[in-house]
Parts: sequence; structure tokens; C-alpha cells
Amino acid sequence: MLAVVYGIVFGGAFAASKKIFEDVPPDADSRTSWDWGLRILAVLIWGVCSLLYDFARAARRYSPLIGAWRAFRFARRALSGSWTKGLALFLFWFLIGGAAWLACIAAAWYLPAVSVPAIALLFFLQILGLGARSAVRIATWGSYLAFLDSRARAAIVATTRIKYTIAVGDRDPVPVA
Repeated sequence: MLAVVYGIVFGGAFAASKKIFEDVPPDADSRTSWDWGLRILAVLIWGVCSLLYDFARAARRYSPLIGAWRAFRFARRALSGSWTKGLALFLFWFLIGGAAWLACIAAAWYLPAVSVPAIALLFFLQILGLGARSAVRIATWGSYLAFLDSRARAAIVATTRIKYTIAVGDRDPVPVA
């Protein structure tokens, strides 16, 4: 889904930029603003698609037999009215996770490995970089589920095709002979 959305958005943006910036020099401020705007848009699109994907996966916690389309509707329903909070949560973990991962990679990158302990430390830092990504992903998943718990019941009810109602009336039940 992300590839299709990115293809449409960036294909259209590339075609539009060719027409809009036809006579503009390559180092113009308008072209730079356009490029940075597209980068910010790319992160936001990635955030929306990531939230929809993760919440559709989380739908199986509330309804184990849910199908793919209904899970996607569940994700949309769970995020309706709280897209900004969901995107803020995504951007928080995106930045925290990126900083943790880059810190591990930077520490390993600039470490001179000239002795056996230095090579062992380098190996440890590389493993730590992989572990940091996994730890951030687990923390992200936990905070997504905490975010989703208060919205899940309404989302499941809204995506159910059969609506059950309990008839209340003044009729007495018919006794079974």
C-alpha cells in the first residue's frame, strides 16, 4: 500500500515540479522549500500508513477471526478523531528510535578497532544497535496498544456487519411446553 501511495504522490509531485519550476534556477529557495515540503509529506504519509498497518494488526487482539478488510476498517475507525494524537505518538517513537539507533551506529562507526578488546566492544556496539531498534519497536507497540485500548471497543462495534439489538417490550415470553 505504501509503495502505491508513494508512487502516486511523488509521481504527481515530480510532474508538477517540472511544470512549476521550469524556469527556476536549481538553487532557488522555492525549489528547496518544495523539496523539504515533500520530505515532510513523505514522513507523514509513512506515519499514516504505519499507524493503519499496526492498528489493523492489533485488531486481532480484540477479534481473533477478523479479516484483512475489516481489520483495516477497524484501524481507520480507531484512529478517527485522533489522527493528530496518533501521528504525534508515531513521530515521538520515530525520533526516539532514530536517535537511539543512530547513537549506537555512531559509537560503533568512530571506534578504532585496533586491539582484541576494541574489536569485542565494536561487535557489542553493533549488536546493541540491532537491539536498540528491536527495543524501540517493542516500546512503540506497547504504547500503540495503550493508545488503542480505549478506542478498540467502539471500533470493533462499528465494523461489525450484524448489529445485535435486544428487544424490550411488554410481551411476556411464550412458555415452552
